[in-house]
Amino acid sequence: LVYDAKMTLRWVALCLGELRDGLTMINMQSAFLIAAKNYTEKQVGVMFFVFGMSQFLFQAPAGYLFDYTDKKIQALAAACI
Repeated sequence: LVYDAKMTLRWVALCLGELRDGLTMINMQSAFLIAAKNYTEKQVGVMFFVFGMSQFLFQAPAGYLFDYTDKKIQALAAACI
């Protein structure tokens, strides 16, 4: 039985990224992207920077709008689409 260490690292990195808080997600998924998808460290850094900034910019206004709407089910349905 021969194990491919790189393949194992890919799956461990992907699965562990989903188990804890956001910091682990960034660390493990960045390892997955670098090892499995051949991204560079710079590409992964830019991608997670854009991800974090989009959350920072849009999460509070979206929460404010959602708190004061009377049509929460329709808002969730629109967000899912």
